[in-house]
Amino acid sequence: MKKTLSINIAGIIFHIEEDAFATLDAYIKSIHAYFENFEGSKEIIADIEARIAEKFWGIREDEKTEAISLEHVNALIASLGTVADFQALESEEDKKENSSSQAHSTHSEKSIPHQKIFRRDLSRKMIGGVASGLARYLHADPIWVRLCMIVGFFGLIPLFHVANVIFWAYVICWIAIPGEINLEEDKSFRKFYRDPEKKVIGGVISGFAAYTGWDLGLLRVLAVLSVLFFGTGIVAYLVILIIAPEAKTLTDKMEMTGEPITLENIENNIKKNFQKEDEAEESALTRILLVPFRLIAAFFGAFKGFFIALRWIVQIAFGIILTAFGLGSIIALITFSSVGFSGLDHGQVQIAFGEAIPLYLLANDLPSWTYLAFIAAILPILVSIIISGVSLLANRKFYNRTYKYIATTLCIIGWVGLFVALPTVGRNFSRTASINQVKDISIPSKPFVFDIKKESQESIWEKMLGSRELVDEILDDEDMHDYNREGFTRTQITIEGYSGTTIQVIEFSKSNGKDRLDAEKNARSIKYDYSIQNDKITFDSHFGITNQKFRNQRMRVKVLIPFGQSFGMTRDFASYIENEIHGGYFNDSTGDLFVGSLWNFTPEKGLTCINREPIEDREESFHEDRSSSDEVGVNFSISKDLENFQSIEALNTEGASIRIVPGDKYVIRFEGNDKPSFVTEAKVFNGVLKLDKVQSGVQIEIQSPKLSKVELGGNARTEIKGFNQAKLEVVLHNFHSVNIDGTTDLLIASSDQNSELIAPNLVAQKAIVSLKDQSKMDLQVIKSITGNKSMDANLSYPTMSNLQVNIKTQK
Repeated sequence: MKKTLSINIAGIIFHIEEDAFATLDAYIKSIHAYFENFEGSKEIIADIEARIAEKFWGIREDEKTEAISLEHVNALIASLGTVADFQALESEEDKKENSSSQAHSTHSEKSIPHQKIFRRDLSRKMIGGVASGLARYLHADPIWVRLCMIVGFFGLIPLFHVANVIFWAYVICWIAIPGEINLEEDKSFRKFYRDPEKKVIGGVISGFAAYTGWDLGLLRVLAVLSVLFFGTGIVAYLVILIIAPEAKTLTDKMEMTGEPITLENIENNIKKNFQKEDEAEESALTRILLVPFRLIAAFFGAFKGFFIALRWIVQIAFGIILTAFGLGSIIALITFSSVGFSGLDHGQVQIAFGEAIPLYLLANDLPSWTYLAFIAAILPILVSIIISGVSLLANRKFYNRTYKYIATTLCIIGWVGLFVALPTVGRNFSRTASINQVKDISIPSKPFVFDIKKESQESIWEKMLGSRELVDEILDDEDMHDYNREGFTRTQITIEGYSGTTIQVIEFSKSNGKDRLDAEKNARSIKYDYSIQNDKITFDSHFGITNQKFRNQRMRVKVLIPFGQSFGMTRDFASYIENEIHGGYFNDSTGDLFVGSLWNFTPEKGLTCINREPIEDREESFHEDRSSSDEVGVNFSISKDLENFQSIEALNTEGASIRIVPGDKYVIRFEGNDKPSFVTEAKVFNGVLKLDKVQSGVQIEIQSPKLSKVELGGNARTEIKGFNQAKLEVVLHNFHSVNIDGTTDLLIASSDQNSELIAPNLVAQKAIVSLKDQSKMDLQVIKSITGNKSMDANLSYPTMSNLQVNIKTQK
């Protein structure tokens, strides 16, 4: 049994055995006596006591002992060295002193075996102590580990998984690895610190000079030159300024130069600090380059009081902003939650991305616990924002370790829950399917008139949600609806001429689902109506869904009108449909030109008005005259010269209109009635002209001397006119419709989903075809046609005596 005492060293309480205390007390008193006549003796003693506290803390944590023993004290004295040892060696040469001291210190350190354990270093942490703990475990400087993490997370951002792994590895280590203060460190290598004594701005460059031993002036010249490389030097300086600690104490300054922390080296550093040697004079070039930085430092020094006051003002302002934002967000979250237990079941209808995604319908597919995961993911962040704001206002920290652990755990559980829940929605969009419905309308006795139904906001949402009560709860009284704007349930309508005797209304329904059967079921849930009253046929502007599920449903309606059959249409119908109509017809300076107008389709001219002329004196429409963009209804026109190409690829064309014609140059032109929200990017790569997403309503004309292949997708309509090629390949996807005339020796055509190739005016000697899903082809082939088609696909061609046909029908 031994008597123990409690002592306070550097603000930390330790239990120590009585005999160990006597030895330690005598040792510390001898240090006091030795350094009491040195200038700055209080700082020296404080550094030494802090070093002793570090040693004792490491012993207590590593050995799990409650009391410091005499053996521990003797090991400490052997590591630091005694005053008597130092006085005996003081008269010897510096080289022998250093060699003896280092050997003695190394031997003493090796005499205390310890297990290598990974712990978060809380004494040198920037966020959670993971980087500093890993640096200690790897015997490296924490700044290099931090830089590697920063470069991996931000510098390698295109490699998303690398950044993701670094982030989650840090979070997991923060939670799972215990943290410790004053961990035992490896003093055999230098530590990087910012040097405050030789600093110009923040001491980063002078810290590098101390760390590397390089010339300070040379490093500053290189730092100034690095600014010229796109400002990378400034970014690197600021990053290191943030993550690198400043050498404040004598111990820090010794670690910066890699000196072992012993009494001998402490005295040597004291002598250097208070008996400085003359520093080498800076070169003229160095002084010139450092003038701006020294002026900045002098400016900040002169207005130090002002910047301190400004700092307090900014701090208080940020505190108020953070607190208000956090409280407001929590109130909004509570209000959102009060609508229903899930918070997503009633009344919360939001439309994003230009009314493309109804969040209400998507929320119905989420698991019931998704809202709880959302609260767990968001609430700790909002509470932390409030605490940060209050901490700035009070100028003190209100965080504690327990709150950090609880908040971090809740946040991770919440985000993991969201990452599990959200893919359940994504699986509902795995496959795509489409169906067609064809309805015949008898020709009335007098010319009929097409019109569009101007549906109210309530009517559109009732079609989608299936409940008038829910619609009344969602919509405000003042909500109005522009029936012609883009939206999730907006129907695309086109009118075309054909060789038939009745008006045909073809409804193309398309939807996504978990599998093909589910996608077809969702496509069949699309409901679309039109009404016939006397000589007027009125089409709905939006479709409905009977299953109240959002599966990216789309509807395209094609109205086929017999060639030569006269009909009329209203101004609203003409502005709604996807067809291109001369802008002069919409000029109402002399009245509505659509009232009483008669139109028809002919194979040669297409859609033609037979009793009206456009107001503007333009002989040709967009289809026929692209030399000017000043005509009514064309508000923008962009032309671009391109590199040589023979193939065209445009897979996301929305409801655009594309025209491809022969020309002497490679040119693309964009025109439209409204200024586009984005400009389609057109690039030529390996002889292929590639168009990214094309905005609906844009008219595109492409000129090329030759054309060998086109691959088109989306909902657009394309005309290819006047090419005479030995070989032409056409690949179609989605709802894309292509009309081709010209000649070719070999036509290779492939279509899927609801796409269609209308080419009765393309004279092909031979054709190889592949029709999938419910696609359609109308061809004119002279010698042979071979290939395959699905049971639902439609392939038509004129029957000739010498035409060889080999088409296989696949299920």
